[in-house]
Amino acid sequence: MNCREAQDVIPLQAAGAAVQEESARLEEHLQNCPHCRELMGDFTQIAAHLAVAANPTPVPGALREALNRRIDQSIAPVDFKNPPQNSRMGFIIALAASIALLIAMGMSLYIQHLQKSEIHGLHRLLAFSEQQNRKVIAHEATVVTQWERRVRRLQSRVRQADEIINMLKVPHLQMASLTGVGKQPSAFGRLFWDKHAKIWKFCAADLKPLQSDKTYELWWITPASKKIPAGTFNVDTTGFVMFTPTIPPGLKLSHAMTAAVTIEPAGGDLQPRGPVELIGKL
Repeated sequence: MNCREAQDVIPLQAAGAAVQEESARLEEHLQNCPHCRELMGDFTQIAAHLAVAANPTPVPGALREALNRRIDQSIAPVDFKNPPQNSRMGFIIALAASIALLIAMGMSLYIQHLQKSEIHGLHRLLAFSEQQNRKVIAHEATVVTQWERRVRRLQSRVRQADEIINMLKVPHLQMASLTGVGKQPSAFGRLFWDKHAKIWKFCAADLKPLQSDKTYELWWITPASKKIPAGTFNVDTTGFVMFTPTIPPGLKLSHAMTAAVTIEPAGGDLQPRGPVELIGKL
């Protein structure tokens, strides 16, 4: 028996009018369905108060007269096994009214039960809709954040391109090329400097991004093989970087020197210890 069938039998069960087979199936269903048990409890309370809620059945007139004669005259009671037809009709009408009242109150409770179920379903639907909306908003926020990062990278590239263009306009600009070696043969670098305008810029491309515990470090190498640190850097996701290297006081860049890039621990080192990735003569 399902809930729909059980809710049809519950009013009859509460009134004691359900057949034995339906009553047994209903009891089995009620053991596993808390909603129908609650509805059965409501109908049972209605049936218990039905005698108070329904209009009382009038006592047949012949019976009332017989009782009065017995009390007043102490005569033998009259046998009323077959009451008059009009008395039987009154009893049937009263019983029908009681059953009608029970059904009406039962229908009211059933409608309330359906309304509760519909309200519960609406709450669940609203909660699901709100959850989906939060997911959509979170996804849109992620997309916006990704685009903002791309815009910032493009703005940075535009600024770097402007700097390179401005450097190329300097009359005494000098440039040196660094080529990739070791595990990054396709990488390359460019070094721009003008001692008159005091401009020093280093650019590199196609370098592999490093983990957080590693960094790239640029070195000035003198003809006497002295290695002077010129600054550390990391590349973006495309392998590009542009930064201003360090020129120690008194050091003069010349074509007799060499520039190299190595991989060192995060923060850099005083002397190169890692593998050389870029190298070239000034």
